[in-house]
Amino acid sequence: PKTKSAIPRDVRKPAEKAATIAKEKERYKKAKTKWDPKAYDRLGEREGGPIMTVTGSATYAIKPEYKYFSWRPNHAKVYIDGKLVPEESLLQVTWKAGEDRRHPKECRLARLAPIPPGAKTLKIETPARYLRQAGFITRNPRVARVTICLPGRDPSRLVPVVHGASGERVGCRTVWAEVGKAMSIMFDSSSGDEEYWVYLVDQAKQPARLDWAPQADLIEEVRQLERYAPELETLPGFEKLWDASATIVGRGVPQVRETSHRGPTRPARVIYRGGVQFRPKGSGRLNLRELVDSQPASLSRISGTFQIPATGSYRIFCMAGPGGYVLLDGQLIATFRGGKAGRLFEIEIDKGQHRLEILQYGPAGQVGWAGLWWKDPRKDFNGDYGPRWPKFGTTMGGPYGHIPSYIVWEPMADATAAPLEHRAPVSWASFSWYQHAHLGAVSPGHDLNWVRFSAHAPGGSTNAVYSWRFDDGRTAEGKQVMKLFLRSGMRKVQLEVLDAPGGKVIARAAGEVNVQLNLADTYDFSIKHDNRNRSYLQEMMWAFMEEDRLEQLPLDDLVNLYEWSYPLKHWRASWKVHDGEGVPDFGRVKLAVREVHELARRRVGDRLARRVDEVIAAYPYSQLLRIAQSLRRTENGPTDARYAAAEKLLAVVLDRAPAGSSHWRTAALALSDIKLSVRGDAEFAAALLKKMAETEPAVDMSEPWQFAEARTYHHLADTDKLAALTAGLDWSPIKRPRHWDRDHMRTLYFKNNRGLWLAKDFDLPADWKGNHLVFEAGVPRGARLETVWINGEPLGRMWQWQDRNIVIPGKFLKNGGENRITWLLQPYPWSQQALQASPVVSADLSRTAYSHDHRIQLRKGRHSHRDLGQPLVVGVLYDSPRSFAFSPDGKQLASGHQYGSVRLWDVDEILEKKATPEESHTISIGAVSILSLAFSSDGKRLAAGSEDYRITILDPISGQTVRSFLGHAADVVALAFSPDGNRLASASYDRSVKIWDPSSGKELLTLAGHAGPVHAV
Repeated sequence: PKTKSAIPRDVRKPAEKAATIAKEKERYKKAKTKWDPKAYDRLGEREGGPIMTVTGSATYAIKPEYKYFSWRPNHAKVYIDGKLVPEESLLQVTWKAGEDRRHPKECRLARLAPIPPGAKTLKIETPARYLRQAGFITRNPRVARVTICLPGRDPSRLVPVVHGASGERVGCRTVWAEVGKAMSIMFDSSSGDEEYWVYLVDQAKQPARLDWAPQADLIEEVRQLERYAPELETLPGFEKLWDASATIVGRGVPQVRETSHRGPTRPARVIYRGGVQFRPKGSGRLNLRELVDSQPASLSRISGTFQIPATGSYRIFCMAGPGGYVLLDGQLIATFRGGKAGRLFEIEIDKGQHRLEILQYGPAGQVGWAGLWWKDPRKDFNGDYGPRWPKFGTTMGGPYGHIPSYIVWEPMADATAAPLEHRAPVSWASFSWYQHAHLGAVSPGHDLNWVRFSAHAPGGSTNAVYSWRFDDGRTAEGKQVMKLFLRSGMRKVQLEVLDAPGGKVIARAAGEVNVQLNLADTYDFSIKHDNRNRSYLQEMMWAFMEEDRLEQLPLDDLVNLYEWSYPLKHWRASWKVHDGEGVPDFGRVKLAVREVHELARRRVGDRLARRVDEVIAAYPYSQLLRIAQSLRRTENGPTDARYAAAEKLLAVVLDRAPAGSSHWRTAALALSDIKLSVRGDAEFAAALLKKMAETEPAVDMSEPWQFAEARTYHHLADTDKLAALTAGLDWSPIKRPRHWDRDHMRTLYFKNNRGLWLAKDFDLPADWKGNHLVFEAGVPRGARLETVWINGEPLGRMWQWQDRNIVIPGKFLKNGGENRITWLLQPYPWSQQALQASPVVSADLSRTAYSHDHRIQLRKGRHSHRDLGQPLVVGVLYDSPRSFAFSPDGKQLASGHQYGSVRLWDVDEILEKKATPEESHTISIGAVSILSLAFSSDGKRLAAGSEDYRITILDPISGQTVRSFLGHAADVVALAFSPDGNRLASASYDRSVKIWDPSSGKELLTLAGHAGPVHAV
């Protein structure tokens, strides 16, 4: 500031101040010490001393490039050139409820004071000690994003074309487009216009696309492949397949997620994308918990633009997987493949703008992850590296280091969408919506969703009436309404606009809304954020239980409402809306409210009992059993009508379930209990129990299957026919459940990273008629890739059927004959275990080196053994060994490590001495793993192959680097010198072997044509 003034003031109450002074005087008197008038001022606030506040001002010179002054809200006043900036002219930076989706009202985050051209000074007056996040803004954000609701239209078939206020077209990209969801786009806002026009054009018209790359905060784009391709394991191969892939399944901003188990290599906040599949249609329910293990092969590109404040050396730690690459300004700096590996590297970065890219690839069914952290640049880079590094791009401020005080990412602005407009001059209406709250349930289909709707009718008068109708029979009035949906999925919404109460309809709008929490809304909506007793979110659920409303409810809604209305353990999440016993998110519910809720619960149960015949016709016997158990449960206050309904349901379960199965036996016990305890029919109960005792146990929904181990790993497309894949397999009969409890799924273990074949033969009656056959199936834990065939014809993969029911088209089935359904269950194409170095033996077979739990183990003979320890890198993050090599005489061991170092050990000296083992040399090669090592026959040269495709020649005697050279297009995983030391062979994941002149680094020969990565030479 040019000038500043501050007036400190004690705001402690005079009576409290007088009492403290009197207490201090008494203490001085007892100590026989002369009273010090300044004694009170030296006391702290907790000791009864002054409570200081500051009223002051600061004046700043305004530079020509300043456009706004921004600060976090407080009671400050801003003066520009001596004139007070009025409150109404300040701009509010907010999180809109429609964008960040948590609160019905806007949450004010910051204020902006526009600075007019030619202004000279800005003065701030405030009663606070400091302004939070205050600063001058010098330019507009380069990228903005906006969400547009399009009722009755399919956003995936529309292409946004954006123009600035001047009429000039600007770049634009679609972030998310899905039927029933709001369309999200990004566009170029660097012109600084306040308004932009978005035209939505039918993609069939193929509007010209501007070549524009968003330069902003982290952006993710995902593309799908029909099958996993080994070419992905090289950077050129990844780029080639990325450019060739036309299936762009979604773009978005990776979410910041909390981890449940924090640790040194798992900081609390990471860049993360879960492995959920993107659906071609939005009609079905999408549950992240069910889909985490099922997706087609995918590629993703996470990119972001950031500004470095000062040239310097920056130390960065990255974790990514399952496979991929990290690029800085287009240059490769790290490679990942296989397990959850980390890279630690120190890079010289110049001041200014830079671009970071994380390229990821994964086979079908594999979860992708990415995390990036750095050492706080405000602190000493060579200091103590604690495990809690901040996310890359932020520095941690605040008293406890939890609040980012500086962010280097280029910001992305939020824009607000105005109502849709039509060129036609007729009256019309539209509406927008956003997901306001969500309450997830474990049982599929039982999620609750609160959605806020806003009506738009240009030209409507102030007396206009907005009338809403929903597909569950509910109606509402108002320009803005909140709606609770008792079921997930596509829901129909209708809007009518009347010119006045009781008047005529002047406009209509209708459309389907995708009411479910999916990848378009990856924030954690939750009713838990609305934690007041009798909150309006909770009361909306209880309102459904009014007698007149229950009559209109569709059956699925009624059943779901019933399941949420009782706090039963097997409905898990229902405690969130009940009394709150032991749950910190809710206070105790008053007795009067509990009595009202109990009456509402009874009404729902009685209504469900009266519709028991509809329930029997609509649900499988497993669901009928659960409903029956709840209807008869004592704590639910069963009535005679409910007991009668439970008896009817249990009788149906006994008829439908396999005799002797767990469902059958549970139903038999429950029905006998009702007959004995409620009806007094001991004879019926005894007969039923006798029948149960005489019935052999059976497995629910089980059929005989055939089983065989796969002979190799298969990279398959969804359209590949079975053909000769199963020829010659050794089949054996097994019994495998067709339905798997997702909470207690059995586990399959795979041998040698190969899969398992399952097959079943079944007869179809000659008179069977139908368009398709539904086959109930499930997937055990451990199986990630499930390909299905019927009579040798491909049906696709299990991720296509979210309810685990395989739909078999009738054209593939044989009436009056035998049909065969075949599954192939496969693990990931590579192991997800921690990366370890292969063991190595010296030439004379006397010495062995291997790794265990990140530690190097050295052994000679049967009795001489030393643990070389765990090289520490960051906190408790260890530099794991990735490769070993003994010198020709076995006296020297070289170890290549995860973070780019080669360590040399004197074997005999370490084995003979009892002191702590220490390496003779540590040679730093780069920031990537050393995957291969090889000594020359004379022991004077050591070759190292690394994940950055580089080969480095070292002098093991001096510990110096001799030379390095590049030639491979992927990781160098094996090396070998010729006996005379004049040639060096290298093998790589790029499916080639190269021969080199190690003295010059010249490539002499390339041996290509391998069918896969070459692991040894």
